[in-house]
Parts: sequence; C-alpha cells; structure tokens
Amino acid sequence: MKTIRFGWIPAAAGIALGAAVESFDYDSGDLAGRDGGVGFAGPWTAAGALIVVPVSLTPSATPVAGYAAAGGAIETAAGTGENFDWVATRRLAEPLDLDSDATVYFSFLVRGDWNDLGVSRGFNVGFTGAEGKLTANAVTVKKDYNTVNLVAAVGGKNGADSIVGALADDTATFVAGKLIASAQDADTLCFTAYRVKLAGREAVPEAPVWTISADLGRLTGKLDYLIVQGRVNDAGMKYRFDEIRVGDSWRAVTGPAPRPAP
Repeated sequence: MKTIRFGWIPAAAGIALGAAVESFDYDSGDLAGRDGGVGFAGPWTAAGALIVVPVSLTPSATPVAGYAAAGGAIETAAGTGENFDWVATRRLAEPLDLDSDATVYFSFLVRGDWNDLGVSRGFNVGFTGAEGKLTANAVTVKKDYNTVNLVAAVGGKNGADSIVGALADDTATFVAGKLIASAQDADTLCFTAYRVKLAGREAVPEAPVWTISADLGRLTGKLDYLIVQGRVNDAGMKYRFDEIRVGDSWRAVTGPAPRPAP
C-alpha cells in the first residue's frame, strides 16, 4: 500500500467531454434530490440513510499542487449490529457504451470507520446500467465484504483480482481507475489505491501505475449511472465518500476538480 501527496498540472480550460465531478458541495442533510456538481443529467436518488456532511475527506496535511476536496462528503448510517443496505445513483450526462471502443477514468476518496470492531460488510463504487441498483453489467471497485481488500467487480460479484489491505480503519484511501470498453474483445478494469496520509510521502505519478488490471469478459449495454452502494452491520461502523470524478485522462481525475468553461 502506497502513501501519497498529490501532484497535478492544471488543465488549460474547462470540463472535458464526458467528464463528471461531484464534490458534494451541499448543505447538510439527505443526499436524495441533490443536483450540484457537473456532468450529470439528473439529481441523486438514494435509498437508505445516506447524508451529506459538511466536512470533506482531505489528507491530514495540506496536499501539494492544489489537490483538495471541496464542499462536503456523504456518509452512511452507522451500523447497529444488523445488516443495513444503502444505495445512491446519479445519471451521467455522457453514458459509457460497452458496445463501442471507449475508455473512461475515474477516482474517489473513501474512509471507513469500524471502531476496531472488525471489517464486516463493504461497498461498490463505479458505474451501473439502471437507477437504484447494480445491473448485471455494472462495473465497480468493491470493498470485499468482511475484508479490507478492494476487488474488481461485475454486477457486484467479485472478480479474481484484488488489492489486499487497501483500506484501514479511520484512514482515507484515494482510488483511481480506468475502464476500457471494447466493441470486439473483453473489457478491462484497471485501478490502484493510495492511503492518504501526510503530504510529501509519495506523489501520484505523472502516468498511472495500475495495481490491478482485471479482465471483465465481454460486457454489453450502457452504463448510464454512477453508483455508491453497500452494507454496514457492526455497531458504529460507517463509511464516508467524497470527490467522485470521471474524466478522459489520468490527470483529469487525480488533480484539483476542474471548473466548467465560462
């Protein structure tokens, strides 16, 4: 597991075609119905207790070269000892067509708090084909239930590839990935994860270095939505997510959130 500081050279102008940025810059309260950010075709729909909190997931020291989480974050309800499921989806302005040759990059911040009770249950963050659920062609980075590992998943089901020990209690993790769709061949999900600690430890590289490159098989259809989905159980356990970004390059999703062109 790497520890990082963030480094980035700003893009010249505006939001790239197909880009989406969600910094959760909202007042505190329920996530459902919130419609800020850029690159979306509708507001968030949410089931289960997902709330906006006013504190961003930022590194414990000021990051270099400008990477900073703006606005707030979203937080799940704390576990009570019984399974509690939650899901939130938001329609993208530019869906990903799995039947064509296309590449999309993405990133997000996540922190789990399980109060040393264990590592039960988990989450999916990525792309899905319908509102409010993981479809059979959904492609996500998944926290494998009852572990601290991140795995490549299709339809919420674990693939063979994982980053062992990617998460730690009460520690932010930055996840960045690339989904490669192919009109003829198998699709591929690449991703890597960095523990977000003190600035100056290690810079995000100029070019991506993937820890996982997973063969997803030949998927079809469109992925129209972002999805954040999962389950908590152990008493006091919860997750916080922040800075979900989609773009056309590594730099687009590993630097400061771009602003819409005037």
